[in-house]
Formats: sequence, C-alpha cells, structure tokens
Amino acid sequence: MTDLQYARATARITADVEMPNTYPGGPQIAPLIAAMEALAQAPGDVARRSAVEGAFAGLGIRQGAVLTCAPYLAELFASNLFGKDD
Repeated sequence: MTDLQYARATARITADVEMPNTYPGGPQIAPLIAAMEALAQAPGDVARRSAVEGAFAGLGIRQGAVLTCAPYLAELFASNLFGKDD
C-alpha cells in the first residue's frame, strides 16, 4: 500500500466510522466500530481487515443499514474478494 493509498484508506475508514456511529448506532454495531477504528490506524493490516469482516458478518440484518452509512466497507470487501493482499 502506497502512502497515498494509506492516507486515502485512513480518511475513508474514519469517515465511515462517523456515519454508523451517528445513524444506525447502538451497542449492536460497537464491535464493528471498534474494528474499523483499529483498521483506520493500519489500513494495510490483514488481521485488522479480517476483524472488520468478522464484526460485519456478525451484524446480521443490520448489515444493510451499516453499508448505507459506511459505503467504503463495500469497497473494502470487494477489493479482497479472493483473499489477496493489496
């Protein structure tokens, strides 16, 4: 991940943390918010990305609402469809 990609990913993740925290909110998404905040500190970290994916998977029906407020998650997941590192 280049410095520019790193900075862009950090900014997008940080913005995506703000929206679900404001709108769907609630304790149900707290693990996802924590995982996203950790990923924002190291966007290239595969373990942190996996933690976000795991937390997102645990949301069940709330996934749609979170994706509406945090569109970078869809881009993040789509970029790693085949388990390849950046």
